[in-house]
Amino acid sequence: MLRPPYVHRWTTLVAGTYVVVVLTATGLTHTPTPVAVAVPAAPAPAPVPRAVPASVLAGTAQPGRTVTLTFDDGPHPVWTRQVLDVLDRYHVPAVFCMVTGLAKEHPDIVRDVVARGHTLCDHTSDHDPGLRLRSDAVIALAMTASSAELVDASGDPSVRIPFFRAPEGKWTPALEGGAAELGMRPLGWSVDSRDWTGIPADAVLRTVRSELGDGSVILMHDGGGERATTVAVLRGLIPTLQDQGYRFVVPDGTAEVPRPTPADGSGEVTTGR
Repeated sequence: MLRPPYVHRWTTLVAGTYVVVVLTATGLTHTPTPVAVAVPAAPAPAPVPRAVPASVLAGTAQPGRTVTLTFDDGPHPVWTRQVLDVLDRYHVPAVFCMVTGLAKEHPDIVRDVVARGHTLCDHTSDHDPGLRLRSDAVIALAMTASSAELVDASGDPSVRIPFFRAPEGKWTPALEGGAAELGMRPLGWSVDSRDWTGIPADAVLRTVRSELGDGSVILMHDGGGERATTVAVLRGLIPTLQDQGYRFVVPDGTAEVPRPTPADGSGEVTTGR
C-alpha cells in the first residue's frame, strides 16, 4: 500500500558631485558642478540548473506543506556522495535506508551521512526480501545484527537508528514486531518515484507529481544500480518543491510516518522496491 542561495542581491549606488572652487579678487565663491558617473549594471544571478523544466512539477502547493526524502539500497561510493552534495546545496535533510552489509564496506560514507545531519534507517544486512518468511527468532537475530552493523559503521555508539524499512517493501507482522523490539519504527512511503525502473528523469518527476501530497514520504535510491537519473531528478525536484512552498523534513519521534498495513488477509503487503 505504501511504498520514500541565496540570491545575493547587490546593488551599488554610486553618486558623485565634484565642487569647483573659484578664487576671485572680491572673495571666495564656489559653483557646484554635478558630474554624472556611469554605474555598471549588476549581473543577473546565475539560474539554478534543473534537470527538467520546472513546469513538470507545476502545482498548487500552499506554504507550510512538508515532504520527506528517503534513499534506499546504499551506501554507494559514487551515488551517495552525489546525492549528499545536492542535499547540501539546498539545505535539505533526508533519511538513508542502508543495506548494512554495504555500510560495513563503506563506513566513511555512513559517517559522512551522519556528519551532514541526515538520519539512518536499517534496510537489513543483505536486502533479502525472503527474510519475512523466516521464523520470528531468525528475523529477530538478523535485525539485531543489521542494526548493530549500522551503528558500528557510523563510528558513534550513541547514534540512533530510528527507522527500519523492509526489503522491497515486503512486510509481515514479524518484521514490524522485530523493528519495534529494537526501538525502530517501520518506515514505508507514500510516493514511489520509480527511479529504480530505468525511466528517464522527466518521467520520474511526473510520477512524483501524480502522487505528491502534504506529508508525503518519497522513495528514491542511492544504491542498487546506476543512479545518475536520481541525482538529475533531485536537482530539479528540490528547488521546484521549495518554490511551491514545501519544506523538507525528517519525521520526529511523534510525527506520523507512512507505514505498511496488510492489504488482505495474507498478513503481508508489498509496497514497492
